[in-house]
Amino acid sequence: MPEVFRQGVLEMSGTPLSLPAGMPSWQDCLTNRIAVVVTVLLGFCLLREYQRLVPALRDCLIRWKANVSLEHSMSQARSRNLLALSSALPFLLLADRFRFFRPAFWDAVPLPWSLPATAGVLLVFVLFRGLLYLLIRPARLGTEQRTAARKTLYNCFILLVLALLLTTMFLLGFHAGDTLVRRVLLGECALFWLVSLVRTGQIFAANCNSFATILYLCAFEILPFGILLFTGTL
Repeated sequence: MPEVFRQGVLEMSGTPLSLPAGMPSWQDCLTNRIAVVVTVLLGFCLLREYQRLVPALRDCLIRWKANVSLEHSMSQARSRNLLALSSALPFLLLADRFRFFRPAFWDAVPLPWSLPATAGVLLVFVLFRGLLYLLIRPARLGTEQRTAARKTLYNCFILLVLALLLTTMFLLGFHAGDTLVRRVLLGECALFWLVSLVRTGQIFAANCNSFATILYLCAFEILPFGILLFTGTL
């Protein structure tokens, strides 16, 4: 071996560098920890509501008329609204943890503000979709049918969140990587959204012609989701 390689001097420290202080992981973030505790408490408090309403929601996945029938019962509709609202928090936790919505500019969001920012995105989506239903009123749909069409997504959303939680616990129990978990969860989101789209389309089709049904679906459902997906890929 040449002599030049025998007498080298190590200038770097032999001790591995530690991560900079003040950079907690997702699990260590106080905002996320508080949200997880609130989610667990809400789940226990609303357990009886879930037990009472899940059979009706499952029927809504299978038959479009079940979504209309649910609006007939004020108690069921009220419970559905409560469960949909409470399901938003666990969904936001999963969406933030497994990076459902991560455009390039999201790297500038500090970790403690990532969950509130994700909640802001979901809120804007819900408000924009609700505004479309408020501004565009299909003439042939009664108030109840229009409400059922708008809230079919909420019926599917409640069951989606339950499925996401069960899937996450199953995959993490087998030590699946974050990339695999993210892909599976996003696949479930796409599946439930397609079911919601079909059931909503059937409600419109029962009262409107085929062309009007396609236009309403594009305006009420596909446009908001398209904007959300486009923004997420920036």
